[in-house]
Amino acid sequence: MLEKLTLLIREYKGDDSIVIDEETSLVTDLGLTSLDMVQLVLDAEDKLNIYIPDQSLKDIKTVGDIIRLRK
Repeated sequence: MLEKLTLLIREYKGDDSIVIDEETSLVTDLGLTSLDMVQLVLDAEDKLNIYIPDQSLKDIKTVGDIIRLRK
């Protein structure tokens, strides 16, 4: 899952050189805004065939949080 999410984030950011692990902060390390994070989650749901409940969005701080919250 981390590998697929990494590819998705690299595509979203337009930067193939981004190094990502589960501890990568979406805001601090990747510079995502809250709107970016919503879009990233929507893209992940669509392209990775996962579901993350809307009420969980506020709890997503790292790449690992997305992985753990997937249903």
